[in-house]
Amino acid sequence: MKAMLRVVAVLAAFAMIVGGIGLINDTRAEALDAQGVPINVPIELEDGSGNAVATLIARRLFSEKTRSVAVEYALVNHGEVALTWLEYRVKYLDGDGNVFCAPPRSLETFMDNPVQPGETREFVQKHYFDGAETAAGIVLEPMCVKDAAEVKPWTDPLPGNLLPAFANDPEFAAHFENLDDNLPVEMYYHVDEEKDETITDPARIRAAIEWLASLRIGEDANLGVTDSGIYYGFTMADGSGWSVFFEAPGLLSWHGRTYEVMEQGG
Repeated sequence: MKAMLRVVAVLAAFAMIVGGIGLINDTRAEALDAQGVPINVPIELEDGSGNAVATLIARRLFSEKTRSVAVEYALVNHGEVALTWLEYRVKYLDGDGNVFCAPPRSLETFMDNPVQPGETREFVQKHYFDGAETAAGIVLEPMCVKDAAEVKPWTDPLPGNLLPAFANDPEFAAHFENLDDNLPVEMYYHVDEEKDETITDPARIRAAIEWLASLRIGEDANLGVTDSGIYYGFTMADGSGWSVFFEAPGLLSWHGRTYEVMEQGG
């Protein structure tokens, strides 16, 4: 069976939203309003041979506060291999059905606990954005799902190094190299409840990447992961993306853990 699973449908679910958008994942559904707005529209996913192997269901929208909304999902694995990776994109629509807010990809990973064949895995993603009171619906576009054989395991980071080397991942480090030919075409910058900005100016994108590359990352801070913070999301010319997230200024979030930012420059 081909490892890469390809999406064969796009969900368009219209519902009134009072809240906002962002890119922060949170699996603590018990913290949400128990009511929510039902959606319950499934998306069937197929493997490279055309076999249906998984279903993604957007179940409910939860309006929590001004500029904030959470979406509850369920990923149902009815294939023969464990799933570890899901990428999708959320687009918000105005009352005329036009897209007016479309941040980069959303990513949900199950590396430490893959979704096994026959299992249904629930998760929640929170979103923030300005002007949420005008949103009249959402479109979900799953980008890909992958099985355990296709996604390499996480490597332990290397504290004490600048961010590219700290990651201990050549693919991640490559994003900071050869920016003349490898510069993202778009950057989404989000600061919890303060700023949401999509940037296409190459000079500003380059400056942000160079600043990130100058950060020296320390040891595990042993602080809890929250659903707020500072997000840098980059979109490449081929549509792929990568991101860096901070729980707070000076506190990097990396694969479910937080690390102190020791210094800038070096």
